[in-house]
Amino acid sequence: MGKLDKLKPTATRLINDFGKNISIKQVAEGTYNIETGTITNTETIINLVGVVSSPKINEIDNTLIEKTDLIVTVSDVLVSLEDIVTIDGKDYTIKAVMPLYSGNLIAYYKLVVKG
Repeated sequence: MGKLDKLKPTATRLINDFGKNISIKQVAEGTYNIETGTITNTETIINLVGVVSSPKINEIDNTLIEKTDLIVTVSDVLVSLEDIVTIDGKDYTIKAVMPLYSGNLIAYYKLVVKG
């Protein structure tokens, strides 16, 4: 295992040590029911640990990242802009998903979320 390969387990350990419990709700569109005329979606809730912080002053550009947004750092979960992040019982929409690579592997993701 090279130095770059060690970043992922280190990032995961640090997130687990210093993060808090959060959840991500992923909604998959179901199939159309001809008889009822409805679509039944399927929800999957992923419980995990994430480090939640305010954006740094140099990250705020008032377009993608605003001062009222939060930055959530997570590992080992593939998220999309359609997912919902729940922190302390409050739902947040995902504005951006930014992976950080260690070599060819993703070490962790930084999410920009808006409440």
